Amino acid sequence: MAPLALSAPLHDLQFMKDLIAYETVNPEIAKVAANKFCSHLWYLSEELVCLCLFDDNVSAKDKADVVKAIQDSPPSDEEPLKKPHVDLKTIRDCQLSTFASRRSSSLFEMLKLPVTEDPISWNTSEDYQLAKCTVNALTVVNNHAERGVALVQEFSGLMTKDEHQLQFALQVINVHRKRYPDQLKRTLTLQ
Repeated sequence: MAPLALSAPLHDLQFMKDLIAYETVNPEIAKVAANKFCSHLWYLSEELVCLCLFDDNVSAKDKADVVKAIQDSPPSDEEPLKKPHVDLKTIRDCQLSTFASRRSSSLFEMLKLPVTEDPISWNTSEDYQLAKCTVNALTVVNNHAERGVALVQEFSGLMTKDEHQLQFALQVINVHRKRYPDQLKRTLTLQ
């Protein structure tokens, strides 16, 4: 939904709130869409929600709440969750801090940032600015994969209706892409 990973947690949460609010217009479509998108909220997971701490669109208070949730949650020896659990009945009241826990600090450990700092002072911290540049360069991984799948689905019917021919064409494209990466870049930039 968001092209940059640092803005994905806020976008995902707001998108779900907007879908639930759509119940006033069309309850059936809102329910089906919300249930479907619940399985695509990777950036609201405990490990990735703290990317929002680098997003300029997230208020200092919300950032402070996320840090507090990280610090106040009990340590956990459990395996990390694969997907966040989003209760559609209570999503309207959820904040980004709802999804943060002790596990959220793993990103800080990777970036070698202390979690204890006051989010308001981060803008003047050189370490925070360096980490923000790193996080800002991250793209939403599933965004590229989903675009690739959509591209294959769109053009597969145009190339051939035969599944074997389609698989052969995809293999040829893959070999060509590996063999001639510069030519592929030039082709994509011309389009």
